[in-house]
Amino acid sequence: MSGSVDSVISGDKANHLTIPAKEAGITVVLRGFHRYQVLMVISFVICGMVSSESLGDTPLRVSIQKGLHRIESGASRYPTNRDCFSCHHQAMAVLTLTVAQSHGYEVCAEVVQKQVEFTRRWLGSRIDQMKQGKGLPGRSVTAGYALLCLSRNQSSPDEISHALITFLRARQKQGHWVASANRPPFERSAFTATALAIDGIQQYGQSVLLAPSHSSADKVMTSKMVRQATAWLMTTFPQDNEDRTFRLWGLHAAGLSSDALKTYRDDLLQTQLQNGGFAQREGMSADAYATGQALATLAMTGYPVEETSFKRGIRFLLDTQDKSGAWIVITRSRPVQTFFDNGDPGDKSQFISFVATSWATLALILSEELP
Repeated sequence: MSGSVDSVISGDKANHLTIPAKEAGITVVLRGFHRYQVLMVISFVICGMVSSESLGDTPLRVSIQKGLHRIESGASRYPTNRDCFSCHHQAMAVLTLTVAQSHGYEVCAEVVQKQVEFTRRWLGSRIDQMKQGKGLPGRSVTAGYALLCLSRNQSSPDEISHALITFLRARQKQGHWVASANRPPFERSAFTATALAIDGIQQYGQSVLLAPSHSSADKVMTSKMVRQATAWLMTTFPQDNEDRTFRLWGLHAAGLSSDALKTYRDDLLQTQLQNGGFAQREGMSADAYATGQALATLAMTGYPVEETSFKRGIRFLLDTQDKSGAWIVITRSRPVQTFFDNGDPGDKSQFISFVATSWATLALILSEELP
């Protein structure tokens, strides 16, 4: 691959940038972008040219590569449109792309790193507020997804993770955490908020609490938080697929054995529909969001991927992938902010479809044996 970069950069602004890539037959022209946004787009263009030549030769692997391409491209564009961390385009993208890397798929490492850097910049400006239990739109759900983004990239414990854990300590009520918005299915469930909080505390809590500034009482309190949250998950009735999935996720993160999780896996599997898919809630049709979410969590918590029920779900995902490589799911959430077009498939449903694509791609990856 050969190409060239012609730019006029002044300070932190790139006034004009042209990236001709002759072999790919494309020219990218950017105007008025911040330098880190330009570098993010350049890294995606270059990595995209490489990974597009590495498709596997089976339908499953081709489907996965198409999904990964959609995730990489959407995540790379997001910071050019917004300057805030997002659970959908940063956390879910990093989760899926890092799992893909661990399974031998060619993923642009720079795209992943840019998402983490973008996340850290945004969180880093809010450390003092987070330590007071404030400063995060989306509150506990945002804190949980932010910790997920950092931990899946194997980011070391630091002041940012410390502030996020402190934020969660301040927000726990009656043994669990709640979602501050009513944006189903992605940002509505107390099960989601609680499971991600447990996951983040388990990933970073011990390292944070080993700091000399923390007392033995702090350590006891954090352990108590996880025990209370675990008890809440085990005793609270789930209402829909999001609840069932994240109940299973949270109990696994809390350390329950595979045998102990069987009851909760079975409860989720009982909602599988005849076509192999899962629905977001009773009375709805199966879609890729609910199906990918259920299958990925089942696999991550020890359910055998060779089981017939799992294979039926995988077949549903393979049959419903859009020609663009995405999985399109129609939103049922009322908008709470002005819509912007990130360039992802799905029009005004592109954000839930981006998450659906992440979940579906993750499930397909986990259906394979590790190389």
